[in-house]
Amino acid sequence: MSDYFKLPLMRNSSLTFALLVLGLWWSAEGWSQDCVVELSALKGSYEGDCRNGKAHGKGKAVGTDKYEGEFRSGLPDGQGSYTWSNGNSFTGKFSKGLREGKGTMIYKRVQAPDSTVTGYWRKDQYAGKNEK
Repeated sequence: MSDYFKLPLMRNSSLTFALLVLGLWWSAEGWSQDCVVELSALKGSYEGDCRNGKAHGKGKAVGTDKYEGEFRSGLPDGQGSYTWSNGNSFTGKFSKGLREGKGTMIYKRVQAPDSTVTGYWRKDQYAGKNEK
């Protein structure tokens, strides 16, 4: 390598090293940050995207219940699948932690086929087969 290329690298080596250390620290901070999940039934472990210390983006939370899908401000929000501790599950849209929009609810039954309800939910309550 010619001296022309060596000098700028040597002159800026402390700056380059400082930037490298800062980048590694910043990266480690992003990976080690704890994300809060706001629903108590989902508190336990969380893997996924985070913003401002809360689950935000795609993720998976496992507590007494399980949820995998989109989060916003620590709550299920967007498309996802929620499974309750009794085995019942819902796959569809959520808003602020509540079933909201189109989805399918599966009710687990003992010694009988599962019961499936597909339709629309409003504020966590079944609203009907068709959107109104």
